Amino acid sequence: MSEILTFDDYTRLAARTAVFPPEAGPYYTALGLCSEVGELAEANAAMDASGVRAELGDALWYVAMLARTHHLHIGFHLQRVEPRHDGDELFIKIVALSGYVAGRVKKRIRDGDDSVPDKVITDALLALLDIMAQAATYLGTDLATIAKENLAKLADRAERGVLRGSGDHR
Repeated sequence: MSEILTFDDYTRLAARTAVFPPEAGPYYTALGLCSEVGELAEANAAMDASGVRAELGDALWYVAMLARTHHLHIGFHLQRVEPRHDGDELFIKIVALSGYVAGRVKKRIRDGDDSVPDKVITDALLALLDIMAQAATYLGTDLATIAKENLAKLADRAERGVLRGSGDHR
């Protein structure tokens, strides 16, 4: 790949497909991340490689929208990262980190933004992105490719007017 896609680039491009009300952002993005990671875990358990790639892309979208909603700058390059864990452990870590992030967002919603410093959420999102990048490499690709596939899928849905709705086959 001649040009490295950064997470901030992806976030800017992915934001074009955000159709949730801005005031719902903190709730919507944390719940969406947990939902997509659940689907990712199901696809992994079913050994559905194409489903895992798609759900990893969907989870990446929610990570991006979480960062955007909380006005966080995440300096991360979506490139190949050698796995430091086996496949199942990678997906368990993605589930655990997603839950951790959702818990920090919940605390912010309940106790105010100052209750959880931006750095805590930024560091958790960076750890999550690192594990997601390892998972992409484990799948034989990189997170930049998954991000581009996700953007293409969302652009297609936008063109067809089906960003709103549910299901992977819209």
